[in-house]
Amino acid sequence: YVFQDARLFEHLTVLGNLEYAIRRRSSANNAATIDEVVETLQIGPLLSRMPQTLSAGQKQRVAVARALLRSPVMLLMDEPLANLDHAAKQSILPALHHVSARWNIPIIFVSHDIEEVSQLADYLVLLENGAVILHGPALELSSKLDTRLSHEEQAAAIVTGVVAAHDDTFSLTQISADDQMIFVSRLSLPIGEPCRVRIPARDISLCRTRPTDSSILNVMAVTVAEIEQTHEPRILLRLTM
Repeated sequence: YVFQDARLFEHLTVLGNLEYAIRRRSSANNAATIDEVVETLQIGPLLSRMPQTLSAGQKQRVAVARALLRSPVMLLMDEPLANLDHAAKQSILPALHHVSARWNIPIIFVSHDIEEVSQLADYLVLLENGAVILHGPALELSSKLDTRLSHEEQAAAIVTGVVAAHDDTFSLTQISADDQMIFVSRLSLPIGEPCRVRIPARDISLCRTRPTDSSILNVMAVTVAEIEQTHEPRILLRLTM
């Protein structure tokens, strides 16, 4: 269980917190080692430090590492990024993805932030007033017009792809998705690494002809697959590449 606040043992160093978890393992099957966890969560320089000297993001990395070292069959994360700024969140999200893939541990991730969820979730359950109002595969739900998600201010489509190249001159990463290339800000991922691209609906412009003399970086050929009927001043479309 990873809390919203890290709840590290203040009288122990970071290494002491990790060793505490190892001593209380219920099983050694598929158990992560300290070295593996430290490398995955990039907390090597923190091992000798005390929790009160760490930033909020560093504390949460250590908290995740401590939970992993208990050799859990499942991780429950209760808004683990709620107290972090945007930069700290973006540094931890890829690490959480690697944790799930590396140790094949199912994660129940509780969050109010759909942007966080869209980067991690395979399956989504939307709750309102304690009741389930929507559930299903996250990638599928993100592309439907008749859901609560598509009418939020943060509405976005999620595209899966692979890191194809890095451009150090302009600090960009090129992602191959459905035979098209998408440029994003530089990612700390190796070539060939699978990834998700979240494309907010509010960032999309449509043109009948390919624009020229524009600063728009990503121009892709798409087909309008569905149009939502509405009397509002904005319209919702589903596009296919």
